[in-house]
Amino acid sequence: MTKLADTDAVQTALASSYDKIPYDSQPFAEARPAYLGALGRLHGLDCALPSNCRVLELGCASGGHLIPLAWYHPQSEFVGIDLSERQINAGKELIQSVGLDNCTLLATDLSHFKPPSDGYDYVIAHGLYSWVPDTVRSTILTLCRRVLRPGGIAYISYNTLPGWRMRGLTRDLLEWHLKGIDEPLDRLRQAQSLIDHLGSAVDDEAPGSYLEMEVARIRSRPPSYLAHEFLEPDNRAFLFQDFVDNASKAGLRYLCNADLATGYPEFYDALGEAMTSLTKDPVKLEQYLDFVANRAFRQSLLCRDDEPPTGLDHSRMRQLYLVSDIHPAPKLDLRRFKPQAFTTRSGSHFDVHHPLSKAALAELAGHYPRGMAYKDLLNKAAQRVHSQDNEQHAEEFDEALDEIFSLVVMQHLEPLNETSWQTPRHHKNPRASQLALQQARIGWSHLATVTHCSLDLDDFARELVLLLDGTRDRKTLIQAMLDWLKAENGLDEEALRSARRSVESNITRLLKLFARQGVLEAV
Repeated sequence: MTKLADTDAVQTALASSYDKIPYDSQPFAEARPAYLGALGRLHGLDCALPSNCRVLELGCASGGHLIPLAWYHPQSEFVGIDLSERQINAGKELIQSVGLDNCTLLATDLSHFKPPSDGYDYVIAHGLYSWVPDTVRSTILTLCRRVLRPGGIAYISYNTLPGWRMRGLTRDLLEWHLKGIDEPLDRLRQAQSLIDHLGSAVDDEAPGSYLEMEVARIRSRPPSYLAHEFLEPDNRAFLFQDFVDNASKAGLRYLCNADLATGYPEFYDALGEAMTSLTKDPVKLEQYLDFVANRAFRQSLLCRDDEPPTGLDHSRMRQLYLVSDIHPAPKLDLRRFKPQAFTTRSGSHFDVHHPLSKAALAELAGHYPRGMAYKDLLNKAAQRVHSQDNEQHAEEFDEALDEIFSLVVMQHLEPLNETSWQTPRHHKNPRASQLALQQARIGWSHLATVTHCSLDLDDFARELVLLLDGTRDRKTLIQAMLDWLKAENGLDEEALRSARRSVESNITRLLKLFARQGVLEAV
């Protein structure tokens, strides 16, 4: 009884902390049904399609992940649970403003939740498992097993050892520095002050020590990350094997990590390859690789333990779709097997070798943010290679499959089990989606894209989104933004004339970005 009372006290304190410092709730693409379902199908599960599924999120905050899913999948059902009434109310405001009737947010404790008898296809617990007492961790696993339908997947993220031992040094420093300070907002203010003080003493462009890198990383995140990652009383890290064992006791079986590379020794150089001689057990091998990689965080996918035996078969890629926000090299060589660089959205580069693979990625780049069915993609790619009089490479589908799958493992391409979104046609009066308009109006820090990523909003971008109601052409938008700048900054006419070119350039850039990321409606 005492232990239960202690847990209730901790949960009450946790709810109060999140009420005072709401989490910056955002979408995370690796936990959306289309991606989880694709990984499940690669392992042989018959996973539900995102257009017709039921999703439960545990610790949903204000619905930053769940609400966009409900918006883009109106025939599916979404339920979110969180302790914080303030966060749930913020999510309900957005749900009401966009008129969603397929998304329900509940301010309640997991132990009080009464799930429907027909269960859920996907259960998501992101940023929860490590941050609650042991009894709640057990409840999370038990609830996942209880509600998962056949073919269902539970996604659970958590901090892992050995990597989190290093991150724990930062937590230890902050805890020591904040001794005697108990009020959450005071703790956050003092912690921010310390991080800023340390940050001013180091070069953010070239941090050296681990602490310097951590300080730079924390300063790039919203304050709520600092508050809830480092200042909460509960933050446990686990060996991967221990997590899998606990899941097994609850009737769940480990499927894979959301980042597939965690299970491939070849991505960890000679030391990773050496680990393969120590065990034939794939879970034990991943645990060894966590030591090699010094892994600090995992996103584990679980299924019911009564599912038929599962195993990854990359040939099942032929049943899926692919999507990728990439840019090909200016002149693709589709005649020779030679490396050519593709550029990601973040500006990093990766090489692709096979002509058929290069042609396939060029097709994906032109279709983004829509996905393409793998079979259609390879047929289109083969036509491109044939057009270069390269008969031999145009028919090497198995070789291309191997390379394309390796790019999926390295997360340059994203597999999906369904894609249906259509790119908007260009229109002289661009109009943001109702979801984007309301996120900007309510004051959210970001817009959710159609591929379930985040577009951060500064003041200029937010104001522009609010103007994209379909009544203004580009010329009118430019003048409206100049008027806004004048009102905000008290600019005189000469300053406004100087600012016009920058405003025009920014509007052009943002409209292209919004269109590419699916923020604009098809009109």
